[in-house]
Amino acid sequence: MKVLVTGAFGFLGRHVVKRLLEKTSHRVYCLDVEGADAGGLPEGIAGARLLPKKGSQAGGCREAMETFAPEALFHLAALVRVEDERAQAGEVIRSNIELGCQLIEWGAPNGLKYVVNTGSFWEERVEEGLYDPVDLYAASKRAFGDLLAYLAPAHGLRAITLRPFGTFGPEDGRANLFSLLDRAAISGEEVSLTAGEQVFELVYASDAAEGYLKALETLERAEAPRVLPPVELGTGEALTLREFVALYERVRGVSLKIKWGARPYREREVMGRSANVEKTFLSIGWRPAYGVERGLREIFGQAK
Repeated sequence: MKVLVTGAFGFLGRHVVKRLLEKTSHRVYCLDVEGADAGGLPEGIAGARLLPKKGSQAGGCREAMETFAPEALFHLAALVRVEDERAQAGEVIRSNIELGCQLIEWGAPNGLKYVVNTGSFWEERVEEGLYDPVDLYAASKRAFGDLLAYLAPAHGLRAITLRPFGTFGPEDGRANLFSLLDRAAISGEEVSLTAGEQVFELVYASDAAEGYLKALETLERAEAPRVLPPVELGTGEALTLREFVALYERVRGVSLKIKWGARPYREREVMGRSANVEKTFLSIGWRPAYGVERGLREIFGQAK
């Protein structure tokens, strides 16, 4: 099967491509949406083929869908965080809504059958099933998910949306809590955090990538074109930020200088959300192999 992955240069996207190459015989192609291919594919996923963007974003994507003609689309590309939501609303809509619609419109006449879409747990800030988006990004992900509910059956496709919680794993170059704690563990500098009462739900990157493969297998078994209900990818452990930092210190063997309460919670902070892992297992047969502690030990070379 020919599989096209958007967002392959992102942290989770790289793990999804790597998993496809290691565990399947699919021909894997990576669509360069934002011109990130100057250095070629990252190490570890070089077995995939890069489809470079030519001309405009829309023109390059259309050419890729029509000439490559993928049977499956793993859609991970997105504009995640913006500095000024009002000023950048158009860019968010183009990246997170229009692009997905265009990929389906261009892919369906050329053999596209399956779509594994990426949503966000930020779509439901307070509890599962209650739509209450954290920000414009989350609202845009929900908007495309709603459009997918129409577009997929209208074009004879099978589709599902996965909602990964915070991904973590080795070789993560993102600026996030992990990089902040790693730097403090080495330098001894003080770290200013919130009061730490929010739930810090995570999913190990290779586990999340396996979820995409399980989702595709589930779609292949579906009897008719349809859209399956969205499912969440996480550990389900529901650690608070304070509990996670304590676990990080214990596993790494360090004592960090944490200034709790020095930073305010973000506007519309997600305080109590945890992944519904059981629902995901019943839908696509996926469970996490790594808990948070095992994942940290793997990162720090303490795997048993």
